[in-house]
Amino acid sequence: MRKVFLDCGANNGCSFRAFKEYYPDWRQYEIHCFEPNPGFKSAFQGLPVIYHPDAVWVEDGEMDFYITGGASSTLLEEKVIAQNKHVHALVKVPTIDLSKWIMENFNKEDHIVLKLDIEGAEYELVEKMEKDGSLEYITEVHGEIHGPKCGKGYEDDMKLIRSFKNQGLDIYAWSAADDEDMTFKKNILNEEFMVNVMYPNWIRKGFTIEGFEQQ
Repeated sequence: MRKVFLDCGANNGCSFRAFKEYYPDWRQYEIHCFEPNPGFKSAFQGLPVIYHPDAVWVEDGEMDFYITGGASSTLLEEKVIAQNKHVHALVKVPTIDLSKWIMENFNKEDHIVLKLDIEGAEYELVEKMEKDGSLEYITEVHGEIHGPKCGKGYEDDMKLIRSFKNQGLDIYAWSAADDEDMTFKKNILNEEFMVNVMYPNWIRKGFTIEGFEQQ
């Protein structure tokens, strides 16, 4: 059995640093960091990780990547529109079919920790992973759900959560930015947490969640 950490949306390496802090046995893991923003490439030099300059997606190829500054760059134009983001640069980046790559490189007996912070691409990606069976390879999931920040609504979020639950997986909230206080495995992104915490927070920031009415 191999131990594997798949850091999808690795940013400037902050998730790897958090992983080291919260997994005392981190040296036993094979660590793959996927980060398509070319501005972060140098952050992985010298780290004990395998760096991939690819955006995780539903197929291998090449796509436009919207660099909007900070940690919110994305493959999705709808996320740029939903957040009214200023695009600093539009670059072509390689994409990797993550589910195919997982099934070609690992076994269901492996212990795979998946972290997804891919700025809205999680909806299509997880749908494909459920359909092709690659979610069955995953042992533990951490991530962010981007909801109205990428034009998604209540039903989209619940479908995403159900895809993981169908495999017996919870999504642990993950926020590993260097300037934020991350509490490991404190919150699970389930319907209750979304309705009582995430949605009110987004509404306060001016977002509308399609299909959800605040009580």
